[in-house]
Amino acid sequence: MTVIDTRSALAANSAREHLLRLDRLRLIGKAHSEGLTLRQIADLLEISPTQVGRLAHRAEPRPDELEVTPAEVIYQRSAGAITDEEMMDTLVNWRYTYGSVPTGGRPADGCVRQGKLGRRPVCVPARLAQ
Repeated sequence: MTVIDTRSALAANSAREHLLRLDRLRLIGKAHSEGLTLRQIADLLEISPTQVGRLAHRAEPRPDELEVTPAEVIYQRSAGAITDEEMMDTLVNWRYTYGSVPTGGRPADGCVRQGKLGRRPVCVPARLAQ
């Protein structure tokens, strides 16, 4: 194996791990929402209920983190799950949105307060404000 092959294999391995982590989080959240106990999920995944609890807790308050993102599409390509053409078609046709910075008034929904980043006001989400 050459250095280039080794680097490609490492990148593919890393991408597969990212995809596996996302898939596991999605499955745990789905199973938990369908009424399976943490013990039942742990037995099926062959991991500890404590680990499942941490993962379920991570997936619960941030469902937007579990939606497919452009980064995940790139991981799929790096892992060899999709072709270059499929990746490019998906990314070119992606409906990109852009956020906005809150200005004055009360903090936006999901924000507990507004802070400052340099001279720009920023929303401080509840999970980061503690």
